[in-house]
Amino acid sequence: MSGAFSAEPLLCTRTALGEDHILFSVDYPFESSLAAAQFMDCVSAPEHVREKINFKIAQRVLKMTS
Repeated sequence: MSGAFSAEPLLCTRTALGEDHILFSVDYPFESSLAAAQFMDCVSAPEHVREKINFKIAQRVLKMTS
C-alpha cells in the first residue's frame, strides 16, 4: 500500500488480506514521508497492528534483525 493516505483503502486491504499481509510504504520522492508517518500515527488501528504494517512484516519478510 503506497501513496494512499486514506483510512478506507487501508481498512479494505486489512479486511481482504489480513493485517499480517500488508506492508505500508512511501513512494519517495513522489510522496511525502512526513505525510505517510502522520497518516499512520492517526489511523484507527491498535498500536500492534500499526507496528506490523509499518515495519514488523517487512522485518520478517526481508529477514531483518531488530
